[in-house]
Amino acid sequence: MMRRLLSRKVWIVIALTLATACWCQPAAAYDLEITSWIDGVSQLIIQGRTVQWHNTWYTVPGKEAGHNDPTNLTTADMGTVTWYPEWPDAIEDPPTGEQDSTQFTGLNLPLAAMDQIVSLTKVAVRDDVFISQQPAAVNEYTLIVDFDDWLSNSADYYTIQLAYIPAVPIPRSLALLGPSLLGLAVFGRHRFIQEK
Repeated sequence: MMRRLLSRKVWIVIALTLATACWCQPAAAYDLEITSWIDGVSQLIIQGRTVQWHNTWYTVPGKEAGHNDPTNLTTADMGTVTWYPEWPDAIEDPPTGEQDSTQFTGLNLPLAAMDQIVSLTKVAVRDDVFISQQPAAVNEYTLIVDFDDWLSNSADYYTIQLAYIPAVPIPRSLALLGPSLLGLAVFGRHRFIQEK
């Protein structure tokens, strides 16, 4: 009888812990939203608080068809930062071909220096956007997002959202499961000894 009662208590603790874990998950759908005027193929490189464009083919972000559009960096809690990348190696107007922009160093929500899996949501994407490099120790925790607009004619606004997820996400409430079960086992054993 005592073992059956203890077994019920264990299942109740597990159920309550899992329910708390689900209820405690953060509500924010994304950590960083990026909007830019894209025509061609470009990589957005994020490391810590820095952001930089590496253009690989055709017109650089923000400059096609007479535009001078910024790259908007929006965090869910801290609003939008407007960044106008400069292209110091440009020999054409608008700049085209393989070249790097200046670095933006004021990202509101830095990319943490830890192994993690960044997820990508395509909000407004005409051709394709994908993550070609996840942040890890071997690349000094650098994220690379590829914007690929080479299939379509002219340029278009692209908007994506990134969510930063630790490589092994363990909700705090789940971390309490082990100590809770241990305490319940000790309590049950103490009660069992007393009743003998």
